[in-house]
Amino acid sequence: MKVLGALGDALVEGMKLREKRMEVVAGNIANASTPNFVPFKLSFERKFQEALGELQEEINLKTTSPKHIEEPPDVEIKDLSRKISPEPKYRAPIGMDKNLVDLEEEYGIMVKDSLIYKTLSQLFAKEVYLNKYVLEEAGKV
Repeated sequence: MKVLGALGDALVEGMKLREKRMEVVAGNIANASTPNFVPFKLSFERKFQEALGELQEEINLKTTSPKHIEEPPDVEIKDLSRKISPEPKYRAPIGMDKNLVDLEEEYGIMVKDSLIYKTLSQLFAKEVYLNKYVLEEAGKV
């Protein structure tokens, strides 16, 4: 039986996806002055939402006996970060060097993702703490 279960998997995968996108954005920022550079984007929100929707459907607990609770089956949220790859972000060139990086947009993406990453990591830490507390209290019975 998994200790953190589906919620832990979702939080970890959310952090992995945000981290992966921050790496892509960092690469775009690093190449902002490279002539003819085409930046990349990492779009995962739709697939992540679909996986979370499947997860929500699977979380409904099913009992086979009043004393037993069946663990929900695995949902395709694990390893989602490995299945999603960066794609080129084409648009009109910004400057004379025909570079397509918009620094303001890239900084905005990075700030947003770093805040969401921090929030997810705090939620994960609380989930770990709650599971630890429950396990310690169960040992006292």
